[in-house]
Amino acid sequence: MRKRLLSSVAALVLACSLVPSVALAGEGDETTIPVTIEIGAGGAPAGTSGDGWTYENDVLVLEAGYAFTFAGGTFDASGEDRVWNSGIIEDGTFNDRVKNEGSIQRGEFNGTVQNVPSDVGAGIIAGGTFSSTSTVANNDEDTTDDDGTISGGTFAGPVANGDPDPDWNAAAITGGTFAGAVTNYDAIGGGAFSSIVSNKEGGTVSSGMLLGDVTNRGVVEGGFFARPIIIGEGGTVSSCTFPVNASLAGLSLAGTGAEQPVATYEKDGEESNCLTLTADTGYTLPSSVSVRLGSADGRGTTPTMRPPAS
Repeated sequence: MRKRLLSSVAALVLACSLVPSVALAGEGDETTIPVTIEIGAGGAPAGTSGDGWTYENDVLVLEAGYAFTFAGGTFDASGEDRVWNSGIIEDGTFNDRVKNEGSIQRGEFNGTVQNVPSDVGAGIIAGGTFSSTSTVANNDEDTTDDDGTISGGTFAGPVANGDPDPDWNAAAITGGTFAGAVTNYDAIGGGAFSSIVSNKEGGTVSSGMLLGDVTNRGVVEGGFFARPIIIGEGGTVSSCTFPVNASLAGLSLAGTGAEQPVATYEKDGEESNCLTLTADTGYTLPSSVSVRLGSADGRGTTPTMRPPAS
């Protein structure tokens, strides 16, 4: 029979409220027309035009109101802007430059992608796979009329979010998985980041999973950070969450009855902690745990937490 005993704390999460420190397509509601573009052996469209698209002087222009898929090969033409998208890219493989003023829902991208708002669309990356040879610039043109938004997708190469000039910023990352370095001049409100994130002056991080090194010269007001934040000149941190590993050597157990053991632990610091309780092998957690925060005389608040089913 397995013993019912509150055994150990395997991990902590420190929900911190820090004082600023010196060191440290969317497709919309409109109906879209599906269009398939055949790619020839040379990497260019088999024709020069079709419903919602034209191909001239090595530039493929995709119009708004259409959802495009590419079949037969990889688009691999030449030109300054090889694909100029105002519609919806739903599938295809692109080895060259893509300028997106519409929406990218799916596809594989191996070249430069410029995601910008314009008078025909917001510039949305909602999905797709962006390889290590791809570089993505999100809203780096002179406009604040609408947001250039990354809400999904997988990015293995570098991503720049926003413009160094704060007067021309309207860019946001709200989701996506980022394995390459990210430079943020505007807003990060979600996403998972496993590499370096540089939050520049004027940049804000309010949410997201940041697992790599983070340098902050802007504002951090939320998010989960697996490593300490490196705070540069002008950088501030008002709220965030850190993982903390601790050895609870001061934990003691006293019996107050067969079903109500009491464990006490005296902290050695002033940090504010959230404890994640995990039973050792051979033990299970009780159905509920009552926690009193305060001194040994019993003063303080008494929240109650219920562990997940074992």
